[in-house]
Amino acid sequence: MNSNTERQKKISFILFILYISLAVFAINETLTRVALLIYILGNVFLFQSIRLNKLFVGYFLFTCYFCISLLWAQGTTTVLYTLSYLVAICSLTLFMPRQIENMHDIYRYFYFYAGLMTLLVVILVIATPIRYWGTERLGANIGVNANSIGMNLVFGSLILLFIAKEQNKKILYILAVMLAVVSLFTGSRKGFVALVVGIALFYGIKNRGWKKIFFIVLGIGFAIALYKLIMENSALYEVLGKRVERFFISIFTDDYVKDNSLTKREFFREYAFDMFKQKPIFGWGAEGFRNQMIYIDYQQKAFSHCNYTEILANFGIVGFLLYYVPFVKMLFSYMKIVRNDKNSINVLFLIFCILMFILDYGCVSYYNPLTWLRYILVFSYLDIYKKENVKQQYYGGRTL
Repeated sequence: MNSNTERQKKISFILFILYISLAVFAINETLTRVALLIYILGNVFLFQSIRLNKLFVGYFLFTCYFCISLLWAQGTTTVLYTLSYLVAICSLTLFMPRQIENMHDIYRYFYFYAGLMTLLVVILVIATPIRYWGTERLGANIGVNANSIGMNLVFGSLILLFIAKEQNKKILYILAVMLAVVSLFTGSRKGFVALVVGIALFYGIKNRGWKKIFFIVLGIGFAIALYKLIMENSALYEVLGKRVERFFISIFTDDYVKDNSLTKREFFREYAFDMFKQKPIFGWGAEGFRNQMIYIDYQQKAFSHCNYTEILANFGIVGFLLYYVPFVKMLFSYMKIVRNDKNSINVLFLIFCILMFILDYGCVSYYNPLTWLRYILVFSYLDIYKKENVKQQYYGGRTL
């Protein structure tokens, strides 16, 4: 790679850092959009040519369908807000894969993501007095959603565990544990699930034979120990333990009064699915579910808190297939790769795919730029792997 190309990639990366950092910390909506515009114009100027990829084409088609659905949508109150994020993700899917051509580039984004999450923890510690830890969910003091913080910190923790293992940097294990512990204090059930499932899958898939059995037993022990910790530690119990406890009780019993969060989420999912059954092919149009919440004057006029039901209700089967078919293909590609090559990076990205399908049940992610940052990394590495695999077959040597 020539020095000019490397310089272009570094400048593009700096513009990317500016935009994502503003988006994560929700500093200012206008500034974030200005940073996005700079990122787009900067990349167009730097590379002066457009190189399409499958991920961009798929998401661009979904975005076009979003716009077309406005023709039959019942209201457009917050459409511009959502559309601005769709444009942001289109930009990321178009430009980022071009900057990720090898493992060095993957590590560059890994270190940025882990560093961003570490900075988030530092800001949380500074902004949240110690006396509030364990009495309320973290995030309110900096204006960032607690569930979003919890899930993102867990992915940061998994990335740090991977880097620590691959590059033998033991200090990163401490950072990984720190991110994981803070994620528990956010009270995010999704973060808790991602943490347990992510670590269990990583060591369970990667190892074979007796090692696999050992790590499965160790994983079960870890899950039990973590569960006991959040149930017996008063601070963790207040912010997370109660929520996890009610979640499990609500699954296994019918006569238990669920907490407000679970009740709302169940109502949202059921209502959204009923909407889908009424208009199964094309859906109710962009923002259809939220408009229905406004129409019935529900106490919380928001999205359905489930990516599956949100897309089905708003965009029907057509939108659902446009959105999820690329991810299903990506999942099967990684399953095939890991079956033959249990390299740590292959396993890590397979876990990212699996967690995507799990977590989408509890959140709306189709217009979340930071979530899509992870998807783009998964897609870009898959492209790198396939190209290097072709080289290996042609030259008879492994280059990755």
